[in-house]
Amino acid sequence: QEAACDMILTHTVSLVCGPPGTGKTTTVAQIVRLLVYQREGQILVTAPSNTAVDNLTHTLCKLGFSVLRYTPSSRSAELSESLPAGVSMESFTEDSSLLQSYSKLQEAVGQLTDVDRREYSTLRRESSRAALRSAAIVVCTCSACGDSFMSALRFNNVVVDEAGQAIEPECLLPIRLGARRVILVGDSKQLGPVISSKRALARGAGLSLFSRLEAVGTPSV
Repeated sequence: QEAACDMILTHTVSLVCGPPGTGKTTTVAQIVRLLVYQREGQILVTAPSNTAVDNLTHTLCKLGFSVLRYTPSSRSAELSESLPAGVSMESFTEDSSLLQSYSKLQEAVGQLTDVDRREYSTLRRESSRAALRSAAIVVCTCSACGDSFMSALRFNNVVVDEAGQAIEPECLLPIRLGARRVILVGDSKQLGPVISSKRALARGAGLSLFSRLEAVGTPSV
């Protein structure tokens, strides 16, 4: 685990490999701690599944980090109720006095006018973008990195957990957001990406980016 932490500081792309129970998530948290101390800008921590992302959120919060757990608004209902307090987008935007005024107005009158509703929607989007830009650590699924909010951001450091189970295009979504350092964490010996299309499998979709990089000798621990 210490060797993995040393490795990521000296390589642009690196792999942390290991079967279940070997402390990969704990190592990810310590890697994030190192990246925070490097002061190289925002850190994006991702995984292909919401369950994995929630586990990462819990682990990072236990270390005392301020974490924004991002979910596209269309899928906000998927956020786990067991997540630590203060990690949701609402927690990062609740200090906006204007947003609070609109919320109170909506509660009082039951329904906003069309003009107020448009202004409220615009304000929520602007506040959400500002929150994403200000958060030191953003945690979300790989697929969430493809939405319009995330596409406008740039992250110097990108960590992808469970990378061995992500299809290659999915894994590229967070990496394309300006990454200067990429850390992929996973296990190529376990279950790979789940592909139902035989045609896609025949064309190589079953090979994860993690396995592809491992095969060409990318630095790994």
